[in-house]
Amino acid sequence: MEEKYPKDLRPRKALETLKKWIDTGVFKMAVIRKASLDAHSAAREVGGDSPARSAARSCGQAVAACACSPACLWFCNLCSAGNSPGHQFNGCS
Repeated sequence: MEEKYPKDLRPRKALETLKKWIDTGVFKMAVIRKASLDAHSAAREVGGDSPARSAARSCGQAVAACACSPACLWFCNLCSAGNSPGHQFNGCS
């Protein structure tokens, strides 16, 4: 996506939003939802089936799926604990 559309940062922003949530444990559904929908909008604008569209959709789905899945919260805790010893998920806000 970034190679073909370097000025469209919406998919990257979705991943950055997800990473920030994982790193801090701070979850705001409005922020997660906007990041996901923005990445999906980027995918729609790309048009036909292409690697760029698939990449943008994947970014949107990654952040959305983690917001909806308790299993993902467990995985995020595991990842965060590995990156920051002692870090725990602090819940939703």
